[in-house]
Amino acid sequence: MKNILILLLSIVPLSSMAQTNQEKSSKYLAERLRDSLTLTEKEYQELFKINLILEEQKKNARSMNEDILIKTKKVQKIENSRDSLYAIILNQKQLETYKLRKNSLLNVIMPNK
Repeated sequence: MKNILILLLSIVPLSSMAQTNQEKSSKYLAERLRDSLTLTEKEYQELFKINLILEEQKKNARSMNEDILIKTKKVQKIENSRDSLYAIILNQKQLETYKLRKNSLLNVIMPNK
């Protein structure tokens, strides 16, 4: 019984850390967007929530017992939904600026051959 209690106590902090990492990455992205798009507090909070939901969905997709290619496709599908979700929150100018910055970042990471 004591061993089970010790095991549970060691697992709980690990699951808390994972959530904390999701929150950290969601907050980081929302803060970057706030700074570059001059978001209101409400817009910031909404984007943070979207990012957190997407991070949770990606975590769940990665944890499934499936082939790596299937996992990758699921994560990419989740990531591809980000722009349409952001479009609900951002005004047209903010959305255009976001897409331009995203595309320039992607071009640095994956330049055209």
